[in-house]
Amino acid sequence: GAFTKSAQLPFHLWLPNAMAAPTPVSAYLHSATMVKAGVYLLARLNPALGGSPSWSTILITIGAATALVGAVLAIRQTDLKRVLAYTTVTVLGQLTMLLGTDTHYGLQAFAIYLVAHALYKAALFMAVGSIDHATGTRQIALLGGLIRHMPLTGFAVALAAFSNAGLPPFFGFIAKEFKYAGLIELGLAGWITTAVMILTNALLLTAAGLVFVRAFLGREGRYPHAPHEVGVPMWIGPMLLAIGGFVFGAFNNLAEVWLIDAAVQAVSRATVPVSLYLWGGFTPALLASLLTVALGVFFYLQRTRLRRRLSLWRVLWRVSGDRIWDRLLKRVFAFATRVADRFQHGSLRQHISALVLAIAGFALIGLFASTGDDFAWPQATSPVNLAALLGCVLAVAGAAAAATTPGRVALVATLGASGLGMAMFFLAARAPDVAITQLMVETLTVIFLALVLRRLPPTRLVGSRKPAAKRFHAVVAVVIGAVVAAMMLMTVSQPLPGDIARWYLDNSLPGGQGANVVNVILVDFRALDTLGEILVVGLAGLAAAGLLAGGRRADEAAPTAGATAGSADFGSVLLREGILPLSALLALVALMLLWRGHNLPGGGFIG
Repeated sequence: GAFTKSAQLPFHLWLPNAMAAPTPVSAYLHSATMVKAGVYLLARLNPALGGSPSWSTILITIGAATALVGAVLAIRQTDLKRVLAYTTVTVLGQLTMLLGTDTHYGLQAFAIYLVAHALYKAALFMAVGSIDHATGTRQIALLGGLIRHMPLTGFAVALAAFSNAGLPPFFGFIAKEFKYAGLIELGLAGWITTAVMILTNALLLTAAGLVFVRAFLGREGRYPHAPHEVGVPMWIGPMLLAIGGFVFGAFNNLAEVWLIDAAVQAVSRATVPVSLYLWGGFTPALLASLLTVALGVFFYLQRTRLRRRLSLWRVLWRVSGDRIWDRLLKRVFAFATRVADRFQHGSLRQHISALVLAIAGFALIGLFASTGDDFAWPQATSPVNLAALLGCVLAVAGAAAAATTPGRVALVATLGASGLGMAMFFLAARAPDVAITQLMVETLTVIFLALVLRRLPPTRLVGSRKPAAKRFHAVVAVVIGAVVAAMMLMTVSQPLPGDIARWYLDNSLPGGQGANVVNVILVDFRALDTLGEILVVGLAGLAAAGLLAGGRRADEAAPTAGATAGSADFGSVLLREGILPLSALLALVALMLLWRGHNLPGGGFIG
């Protein structure tokens, strides 16, 4: 977050692209406030995180890369405002480097450079706005000789550019001296980072030459309209800020007492002695400063050739976080579109297949995570029961017939037969409540399917499918069946806690006043759960009734060939006329079972 806010690599391009604001806004935001917020956050975190190798490595590495890329991009620009914007990126990278040093000179250089940059960069931004207003352009190729037309603005730009270049006696020179001193304190790694700092400072001096020397000195430029000096309100601001950089440099004790000392103590882990100076003797830092000036002048004189050489590597200069992010989003959206086109095809059968396969996949993860001890073939507790065996055979045969039958009537009948077989099995296993519940559910399911399917257009449920689709769905069915069987086998292999079942058996009659333990559990011990489940079933029934009623009204208003043909499967008078009486009979049976179910089989969900 801090790196993004302060335009560190690879998130550096947002800052130059934000130059659409008016010049005073750019001067305020991009020199002192908004772009410095990320660096300020890093500085406030330095007392807690400073000194650790990872903190220093990250800040110095990212800061050095940002400073170098920003400086190279700055001298490649043709617009004065974008030149200043990229030099701001360079300065932010240098400030991040200085925080990573966590040395006395490095922290002092951070605070000094923070103030020096705010003074000269705000002055330069506002001066560029004045140039644009007075000449109608900010293009470097069209500018030149402005000192003859805008002497006051030119003087302010000269002062600010000198501080930007790090020339004495400006505050920028003191910042540059302390920057080199802070990096050299790091030893061998410091000399490497010092080389990066020298190179970036030399490119900053070149950028300062583009702003002042190229625009204000030399031959007359080709302006869109005649240049003129701007009014006092436009040149007074840059002038005062530029003079501030000179005053703080020449009389540095003022800045030391008022600003720098308090700032350094706030970002350091221990008390740091602060002492600013213009002349510190012949030191390695001074030699680095002289080398910076010489290299910067050389770069400025060779700027055309340098730009041409850098243009050969333009692919590298276009790499940025926002471009990477935009391309990543495009790839994600394209992939999502392909996935949607592949799976959102409107086939309910394929949607259900994908859903159940996903569920089976998660179940398989749990099965593979289990051990062999979790599976044990259940032992029979009684001799083979013929009724239970017949029930299992009927259930399996009904399910197999439902998967292969082509007609709707046969489909409903075979599903009902499969459910009837399960009811027979439960009854043979001495679970009458479960058996009656299963029988009621199967009966209602047959009625509901009959009411729904008779209104659908005709189609063959099996014969119309392609052989490949049949094989695929057969594999899906086998996989789901095997997974469910394995899960049930693992479930019945686990020991059941007998204390809960014994508690219900012991407390059903005295606590619930009922001999049917299952019914007492449902309507007494877990009454609220049962009420919620009944509400869900009731709402589903109301929704189904509404759909059927709407379909009936549509059929009466405009009968369609599909509806008529769809009713042909249910053309049996006995079946069609027997549905409603059967429903009424089932309602009476449900009331009877509900009434007797507290002490006898019935009640609960059966009613």
